[in-house]
Amino acid sequence: MDLVTLYNTSEVDQHAYMPDGKRYTLTAQEIREVQNDVAQVFLTQRGKFVQPYQAAYIPPRSGETTVWIANKTGNPFQPERLKRSRLNRLTQMEEEYEIPNPLRVARPIEFEMNREQKLSKNRDGVTESFSVPPERVKIPPTVRLPVPMTVAEWLQRRDSQMTEEHQGSIQVCRGPGDFEPNMSWNLDEMLLYAELLDGSAPWKRFVPAKGEEHDKKLALFKALFFRLTDERYEYVDRAYFQNALLERMTTPPPIAKGKGASEGAAAR
Repeated sequence: MDLVTLYNTSEVDQHAYMPDGKRYTLTAQEIREVQNDVAQVFLTQRGKFVQPYQAAYIPPRSGETTVWIANKTGNPFQPERLKRSRLNRLTQMEEEYEIPNPLRVARPIEFEMNREQKLSKNRDGVTESFSVPPERVKIPPTVRLPVPMTVAEWLQRRDSQMTEEHQGSIQVCRGPGDFEPNMSWNLDEMLLYAELLDGSAPWKRFVPAKGEEHDKKLALFKALFFRLTDERYEYVDRAYFQNALLERMTTPPPIAKGKGASEGAAAR
């Protein structure tokens, strides 16, 4: 059956109810491939917030280096609140206050980039200029795209013009590696890769205690994005990962000390 890629553009979960009573869910800002019949139900019932998604494509430019850029909003590694200071008009003294960190909230990045006019000669040999429609740049959360260097530099300038707390929403990043997790992996495999990539991160904290397997994997996958795009963290070697996975699968779980002690006493 054909698959359709959908994008939940809202900040809340969106649900589609099938005729047989089954419910499908797209979490906030989620992009996912679903079967065509499910997609049609989503678009019929929740079309205001759920839309077909097609990855933005910014064509390469002759002679320009291609670099990768990423939408870095929705980052769970960011602090929840930011400290700011302001002048108290009554006391004439600086005072500190806190604001929610907007970089923890996933949101699409959208800009329209003006393009240079094209020059062309008419039948009389006179050079005329023609306006070119602006190039629309739209990057959903936790997505990276290859773009020409001039586009990346333009996006970084736009990012630097945002308010201080929004800066860092767009960043140049490394491209996909030869061996990265994807949503076809099971949760245990994804967790193992995450632990090998950054053993200091609280990966299990990002996995919801309740919910379907897909939702748990998606939450972890989104968190992983911020390490996968950060070149400070070295990609996990495929062979090393496979050996670690085999070792984990063949190593029996540890016996709880309390239980083992009581069983040993009983045996004696």
